[in-house]
Amino acid sequence: MAPNGRRPDERRKLTLADYLAPRGVFDLSPSPDGKEIAFVTNLDGTPQLWKIAAEGGFPVQLTRNPSLRFNWLFGVYGTGLIRWSPDSKRLAYLVDNNGDEKNRIRIVTREGDDEVSLPWQEKEQCGLGVWTHDSRSFYFTSNRRDEKVFDVFRFDLASGKTRAIYAGNDNDDIPGIPPRNGLLPLRRGTSYRRSDCLLLDLKTRKATLVTPWHGDFDADPFGFSRGGDLLLSLRGPGSEFFQIAALKRNGDAWAPRLLSRGRWDKSGSLSPDGKTVAVVANEDGSDILQLIPSHGGAPRAVPVPKGGTLSFVRFASNRRLVFAHSSPASSEDVYALDLVSKRLTRLTALGNARLKQQDLSSPRLIHYRSGTHTISSWLFMPAKRTGRKPPCIVWIHGGPHGQMRAKFFPRLQVLAGLGYALWVPNHRGSTGYGRSFSEAIDRSWGDVDVDDLKAGLAWLKTSGRVDLKRLAVMGGSYGGYMTLRAMTELPKVWKCGIDVFGPSNLLTMLTSDPPSWRKYTDEAIGHVVKDRKRLIRQSPIFQIKRLRKPLLVIQGATDPRVTQGESDQVVAALKRRKIPVEYLVFPDEGHGFSKRENELSAYSHIEAFLAKRL
Repeated sequence: MAPNGRRPDERRKLTLADYLAPRGVFDLSPSPDGKEIAFVTNLDGTPQLWKIAAEGGFPVQLTRNPSLRFNWLFGVYGTGLIRWSPDSKRLAYLVDNNGDEKNRIRIVTREGDDEVSLPWQEKEQCGLGVWTHDSRSFYFTSNRRDEKVFDVFRFDLASGKTRAIYAGNDNDDIPGIPPRNGLLPLRRGTSYRRSDCLLLDLKTRKATLVTPWHGDFDADPFGFSRGGDLLLSLRGPGSEFFQIAALKRNGDAWAPRLLSRGRWDKSGSLSPDGKTVAVVANEDGSDILQLIPSHGGAPRAVPVPKGGTLSFVRFASNRRLVFAHSSPASSEDVYALDLVSKRLTRLTALGNARLKQQDLSSPRLIHYRSGTHTISSWLFMPAKRTGRKPPCIVWIHGGPHGQMRAKFFPRLQVLAGLGYALWVPNHRGSTGYGRSFSEAIDRSWGDVDVDDLKAGLAWLKTSGRVDLKRLAVMGGSYGGYMTLRAMTELPKVWKCGIDVFGPSNLLTMLTSDPPSWRKYTDEAIGHVVKDRKRLIRQSPIFQIKRLRKPLLVIQGATDPRVTQGESDQVVAALKRRKIPVEYLVFPDEGHGFSKRENELSAYSHIEAFLAKRL
């Protein structure tokens, strides 16, 4: 008993806010002078730009505009959210307005003063680029000339003027590699999950393709080696996994040479002297870190915490790495690793001290068979056991080319804290398991993934760990689509469902997608005219009469990826049939939650809905 006569747990009743308090890291970058680390986190409730001393200390906030949102999608999957100038005096950063993804670029001093906005037009989308060596100008991409393509521009800091540099009539972006010998690396999306690498001659303004096998090559360049080779993470013809490679110039041709091999996708980061590559291998959802020479050689293991994920791995100097690390039961923080002394230092404390280890669920990695395929999945049991089989939420991740990994997810932990089990499958279409596995879902939404879901439910039944009479299905984006698809394809399985900004009608979704996406969605999902019959079959809205159980729908009004009309259709159809449906629309959110008060509101509704329906 505690001194006041109460049990210790009775003084520490946790709330939704406690579980959702741990913050995420959406991008980070060490300053070139090695003195500070800039990072994007939602420490104050919305994603903003912060910095911290290289040796740690209290973070300093640099931006304070809750409506200008750092969109995590462009930090995790895009070219990044922040760029230091080479003289370490300024930071360029990428934001949108309340999640509308009309990205614009702003510049702030390292002290957080003298903010500059690059010229921006309504409906324009910009992509973050790279500074010139003298820190006086900034290269970026924009679709201001034609909304379907992205050109290269240069902004002069002193004059405030922007001029066009290159119009490639395609979706070009700048991966953040400084020009070398007047050549600026570009990445061009040629099709869905296919990209080439080009070098733009800044003097002649002509771009040269340097990746062979045009059209069947996925390249992500990350630096020039000391010897001038272009280093990249690539997946070439016939390759299942991304490997680290060097493109070496031989006359007018560039020939690739693999620096890594084997199973699992790998990404890289280059040291300032161009000699060393930090390689992160995603091994079934957990990350392994190694060092290899940029000219090739045997890998060297790096001591980092096991059983977790590493994000935004960067060299702060030739002997020091910084990165964000988390595990399923420990929140994300910024770390520094001295490669000589092997000393690992946690620089931030973004978690919630009220959350103890016993309050969190440590999931098990489960594998099961679906036909000839092995499916990886994670099973979270309630943080506090009652001795009875718990109700279970089947959580479908987004994408579909996402992956449930060994990472801290507050939105899963809060539900486990409420007493629910959660099962999260990495169905076909998920990344991390090879090209064939990922591409199996192309033009097969609601088909192969539903097959894998059915096989997983059979595994859940044989496991005997959860109450199969109390199953719910839940997901966001594509996961919201699969929630609707699962409830129409397997109507007797579920007690209820939660659809978070999920597409309901593939025809209307494809029609409302941004024009620059069309060539990708035509390939990955289908053409609205040529594939109309199949898209109707795969769209939950056309089978909505089979959905008979209560549904909670959550939507962001400014979402450009899955517009509000997708949710409106479902809600209207269920109301006409008098099926219990609750609808929650956030006017200042896009494709995902960026404001803490909105996330808390949503999960308060989710808690009440599940308590009533499950």
